Amino acid sequence: MIDIERCTDFLVENDITPSQFFFLWYTLNRKYALLYKYSAKKGAFKRGELNDLENKGFIETSDDSEGLYADDFSITEKFRDLIYSKDPENMFVEFWNAYPPYLFINSKKMPTKGCNMEELEVRYVKLIKRNVPLHNSIMNAVDWARPRGYLNTGIIKFFESRAWEYIHVEMRESIEQGELPTQNEF
Repeated sequence: MIDIERCTDFLVENDITPSQFFFLWYTLNRKYALLYKYSAKKGAFKRGELNDLENKGFIETSDDSEGLYADDFSITEKFRDLIYSKDPENMFVEFWNAYPPYLFINSKKMPTKGCNMEELEVRYVKLIKRNVPLHNSIMNAVDWARPRGYLNTGIIKFFESRAWEYIHVEMRESIEQGELPTQNEF
């Protein structure tokens, strides 16, 4: 499922268009067939859009290329770093620290992290595959759900059930019912 809010935030923060993002994503992942399919249906990428990406430091062209084909461009580390983390273990630590250590069931304090931390770390890192936007999506869900009492399972169950996806549904519904996104911080 595409998280359109996350995508919109990414586009706004980096001042790029959806078309530019498609170009970057497809080129980064060497999905040239999809890139050409998109171009065939929506028209070729405009030279101004590509120049803008080059000026922002997201792409480079080789000196001997004409810049007419996707293969003529390479994605820079600057863009890779926006998408992929160089240290996914730090992302796991952030997740671990953000998840509440206890929850209360019938007024009894119950631990939520009664698991093998190292095994969970391996599984978390494997899931996110150095994907910063996915990690940020999980962290947004935890940060939003924690003060509202939606984190009512152990960390393993939260992870295995991909509970953050359901929390994102709740977040959207709360916004539709009038809660302002800025209120999510309280």
